[in-house]
Amino acid sequence: MAGAWSWWTAGTRPFGAVAYSAIGVPSAVALVVVVTTGARADGRRAASASFAAQAAKVPVGVRVAWVAWLVAALGCEAVALALGGRSTTFATLSTAVDHLLRTRLSRGGLVALWLATGAGGVARLARAARGQLR
Repeated sequence: MAGAWSWWTAGTRPFGAVAYSAIGVPSAVALVVVVTTGARADGRRAASASFAAQAAKVPVGVRVAWVAWLVAALGCEAVALALGGRSTTFATLSTAVDHLLRTRLSRGGLVALWLATGAGGVARLARAARGQLR
């Protein structure tokens, strides 16, 4: 079902009402699941404690590396925007994504990846709310 949804979404006219609905429906479903999953106070406390325990296990060096990578990526994007946003010699994440979005197959794949990432996050939250996050 997610594959069919992704393919259909990839064929909609960008920035049109149908495209916004195609993205809005799964977002609304995820929001409802998150709200109902974490609505109980004990579920929120369990999820918070579970995520805090997981975060405490991450070494400081790994955290610093991720922050450095994020700052470098944002810096590259800022330079690209300063160059007018269309530099062919300064590769950025947004430039790579622009190339990926040229075909319906790649757009569908990116939508499927977006759906899978959201579903994974919601499933992780549900496990954390039950105290089952490892």
